[in-house]
Amino acid sequence: MDRINIARQLHKEKCNCAQAILVAYHDVMNIEKDQAYKLADGLGAGFGKMGGLCGAVNAMGIVISYINAGDLDHKGETKDESAKEVRLCAEKFMTKNKYLDCIPLKAENNDNRSCNDLVADCAMIIEEYIKERGNK
Repeated sequence: MDRINIARQLHKEKCNCAQAILVAYHDVMNIEKDQAYKLADGLGAGFGKMGGLCGAVNAMGIVISYINAGDLDHKGETKDESAKEVRLCAEKFMTKNKYLDCIPLKAENNDNRSCNDLVADCAMIIEEYIKERGNK
């Protein structure tokens, strides 16, 4: 099963939107599924269920950051490039969905699209990003 469908399935199985993304991309980040699940536990429903940044978008930023990040021997050398790449991916999400925050996303999408669709949108953006870069 491809990662987009894995993310959708995880979300249907009661993972929050951030968990669905991070678990689906655990291999890209070289971490175990359980670690990915735990890292995202409080990020759903708009960061701590406060209605802010969508958990799937937040997790997408984490995956894109991981792909771009350097290491502790090169502190600070990659953060500007990572931020630029995360922003570009977030802008792609906004082009399709208008918002990044959970409350307006749910208000805008409740009739036609579900949170599961937003999870899939983030996964699709990550997949495009990986293909463009020639990664996994």
